[in-house]
Amino acid sequence: MKFQFQQLLRAFILLGFAGFIFKLHYTGDIGKYINTKYVGFSQVASVLLVFLFFIQLQRIWVPKEKLHHHNHECDHGHGCEHDHGFSSGWSMKPLFSYLILVIPLLTGFVLPAKTLDADMASKKGLLLSSPATGEKSSRETSTPIPQEQISIMANDSTGNSQGSSEQNDTSIVYFDDLYDEKIKELMSQPIIKMTDKNFVSYSDTITLYPEKFKGKQIEMTGFVYKEEGMQSKELVVSRFIITHCVADAGVIGFLADMDDAKQLNKDTWIQIQGILDVGSYGDMEMPVIKVTSWKKVNAPADPYVYP
Repeated sequence: MKFQFQQLLRAFILLGFAGFIFKLHYTGDIGKYINTKYVGFSQVASVLLVFLFFIQLQRIWVPKEKLHHHNHECDHGHGCEHDHGFSSGWSMKPLFSYLILVIPLLTGFVLPAKTLDADMASKKGLLLSSPATGEKSSRETSTPIPQEQISIMANDSTGNSQGSSEQNDTSIVYFDDLYDEKIKELMSQPIIKMTDKNFVSYSDTITLYPEKFKGKQIEMTGFVYKEEGMQSKELVVSRFIITHCVADAGVIGFLADMDDAKQLNKDTWIQIQGILDVGSYGDMEMPVIKVTSWKKVNAPADPYVYP
């Protein structure tokens, strides 16, 4: 029997990833990496990794006869150019492959899981416009695409004629119908209360139809985000939206007009109440919350929202 160090290393890499996923579930940090609806899949993955670890253990000790037979086949021109982990020597290629796996694993164990914050928001950009349309807004963004034009582009993408006004009208009606129930739901509430569950759908609807909600009371919680060039009374009450994992995270929120904006630092979590109005940010028209009251709050256990 001959001991194979590379096979042992591969076994411990498998065990390491299984242990890391288990650690994230045990500490509750799994939500800082992936959308919580995928938690079950990650649990299954950790079990599979443990199963593969035990399979890999069987390859650590190799009978000398098998090793000799493998080397004999490779020496007689069978086209084998891989070491299959049986080689006792090291080359740059396998070493680099192991480092790609080991370094992120070590950093995952050593470095604490970090919640996304305003600094990350400034790098990713702020989504003040509708997540449904996928249009980003910023000081440099041009006027948003009118709803009618969205319908025309939808027709073009399906191969229909752009010149058919009847088809365009049908698309516009259909687009409105998609949000009709959500509009009725929001309008029936004395105060629109943004929660973790409805944050994305409510903000989407309000951003698409700001005029319909002008004058409505709203209550929401988020972290303070400020951009260079904002007015002294302006800030954004924001949340990070996670579709699949933190790699695709974006920031959504509402522009707020409040007298005390200057005294609030970025990343401060606040709960605000106010009146919805229609204002502008740069060249864009969008909903603005005229804040009537606010208070500092602790960050929620899960600071992210999901579509």
